[in-house]
Amino acid sequence: MQLARLGCQVDTDTQEVRVLQAVAELLDRQQRFAQTTALDGRRAAGFHLVLAAAALAAAPDAPLPAVAAASV
Repeated sequence: MQLARLGCQVDTDTQEVRVLQAVAELLDRQQRFAQTTALDGRRAAGFHLVLAAAALAAAPDAPLPAVAAASV
């Protein structure tokens, strides 16, 4: 996770900055979610957020959805 966060730290003038900011936000939300959610033993808390971040990183040219304020 730390390596993924490190990969999102780029100059603001790069073409991929919006996608990488969205990926970083999803990873931050996963961390906050995991700190406040009990694990069920099947997978890590917030795994769905990591999958969404991976999907964004895999398709950087896809349009980004609007980001709602984090509730967690």
